[in-house]
Amino acid sequence: MTKKNKFIILIILSALLMLIGSKEYIYKKVVKYELVILVRSKAARQVFEGTLKDLDPNALTQQGIIKSYQIDFDSIEHCLSGGVMVDLIINKGKLQV
Repeated sequence: MTKKNKFIILIILSALLMLIGSKEYIYKKVVKYELVILVRSKAARQVFEGTLKDLDPNALTQQGIIKSYQIDFDSIEHCLSGGVMVDLIINKGKLQV
């Protein structure tokens, strides 16, 4: 093999590696976007509020310990079991029990 052929093969391999890497990056971004849409849905909100009401029957009212919650969108992860893991920020991070 000549030096020119080796250089061409190196360029082709580099381009293939860049394509594979960009495909993985785009795939991860699309999955994250879909998970954010799922977590913002009405069904997810019902699950969150139901779980909070299981913890505190007066949750999300003035009488309850849990007065508000926010979704930490940076913490959204896809589980291997097919679910979604997300962190909730309770009372703006100031939960005192």
